[in-house]
Amino acid sequence: MTHFRWFFMILLVVHTILSQQTGAQQTETAQPGLLSLPSWVEPRALKFVEMYHPSRLESLKHMKTAQPEEYSRIMLGFWRRTEEINMLQKEDPERHAMEIRQENLDEKTFLLTQTYQAAKDDKEKQNVKSQLEATVNEQFELREQIREIEVKKMEVELQRIREKLKWRKLNKSEIVKQRVRELLNAGTGLEWE
Repeated sequence: MTHFRWFFMILLVVHTILSQQTGAQQTETAQPGLLSLPSWVEPRALKFVEMYHPSRLESLKHMKTAQPEEYSRIMLGFWRRTEEINMLQKEDPERHAMEIRQENLDEKTFLLTQTYQAAKDDKEKQNVKSQLEATVNEQFELREQIREIEVKKMEVELQRIREKLKWRKLNKSEIVKQRVRELLNAGTGLEWE
């Protein structure tokens, strides 16, 4: 998934640079120097927000005109999250379900926080606070489960790298000879590619 994330980040940077050079993304209302979102980022990010964070849609609409730079930054974050979750759906359905649950809990904590701030009396605030604590506790447990999965994957990858390193050490002589043959045959037309 790391390669996937880097690929899209590079793609986004290239798009941003090209759009600034050509002016293709600037409209009459656009301000020079502002982060310009590629046209395909915003619809995907908005769909994600509609699905998992609908309570934030109004504030995002306001932010789009009042704070366009912040809006672009936040939408880019939602787009990245969308791409991560979509990749997990194919690669790791169990982890995908955990991440969806995480998004649902994020929305629930956001709503409970708003409810707490709008509460009129202490009894209501205490009730909402108890719900918020339970939700944050569940969220914490879920995040720790996700981290444990990540650690296990890293351990497997580390073991694979160690085994490859061990194999390369055992086969150092042959690897060196092969590289020397490649270097000596360079430009002779005997290369594989």
